[in-house]
Amino acid sequence: MCGSARSSSTPSLDDVRDYCRERGFAHVDAEKFWNYYESKNWMESGQLIGWRQRLAYWEAKDMAKEEKTSKKKPISADEIGDIVKDVFERRNAK
Repeated sequence: MCGSARSSSTPSLDDVRDYCRERGFAHVDAEKFWNYYESKNWMESGQLIGWRQRLAYWEAKDMAKEEKTSKKKPISADEIGDIVKDVFERRNAK
């Protein structure tokens, strides 16, 4: 791993990128992850974080977010027309 001059508990950006590549973490923005935790001195709730576990969490979270958004399909013009027609029919029925 790169960044051997750093503590084994705090990774370099190259460490994070390498680990993402090794694990196939395609959904994590390694630089965003690194910048976020570097700005917090790799601490959370007063304790040094386990960055590999935290990176796996980010991957799972980002993958779930992507799956949720990709399941939404665009509404077709016909569907919009049906919705508008239904709204006007309900309005006029009152």
